[in-house]
Amino acid sequence: ARTIGTKTHFPGAVITYAAIHVLGQVAQGKPERLQIISSAKVTKLLTAGAKVTGVEFTRENGSVESMTGIVVITTGGYAGACAPGTVLAKNAPGLVKFPTTNDERASGDGITWAQAVGAGTANLDKVELTPTAAVLPGQADSQFKVVVSDAVSGAGAKLLDASGKRFCNEMASSKERVDAMAKSKGPFRLVIKAKQAQSVQWLVDFYTQRKVMKKYSSARELASEMRV
Repeated sequence: ARTIGTKTHFPGAVITYAAIHVLGQVAQGKPERLQIISSAKVTKLLTAGAKVTGVEFTRENGSVESMTGIVVITTGGYAGACAPGTVLAKNAPGLVKFPTTNDERASGDGITWAQAVGAGTANLDKVELTPTAAVLPGQADSQFKVVVSDAVSGAGAKLLDASGKRFCNEMASSKERVDAMAKSKGPFRLVIKAKQAQSVQWLVDFYTQRKVMKKYSSARELASEMRV
């Protein structure tokens, strides 16, 4: 469960931008305590025996540099890279052909660096499939999809199959909904009444502006488009 919520922005974005802002202030006011290096890519962890002593990284201009000190790895997402040899392909090969709501930044680099120096890992095969990943307009064949927040389902949205029938409990676990989809016929639609949408209006507006959601004048209009 989330411990931080907002009625106007995605919680993850709010937390991320707030952290970046605070760290930027610290780096500006106390540069001897914090230095922020952007537009750089860590390539490996440096070690002395069994101890990690620093990192090697490449700047945008191609120069290779290193820093020593305590290393805290705060990256680990890996479901955005599906090519052979990636963390996902090695640990959950059955999922590499599925669409993903992760972009190329979630490439598992942090896991790869850590494993290269002997770090242990666990449960890398436990990748959750989300039932409300939406197709972007004009990108039906793209592997990347956009997640529609479960807050929309919580506000009363219903999942409909190709025949226009509700086929599962929208508040069930992701696995239960995904399993129900596997037994049903798509395309699937997440439909919410205008009155119910008021409690999550900013989300509906966000998805509508990006053409992930569409407004209909009536249920009859929706049914006509669905041909049911």
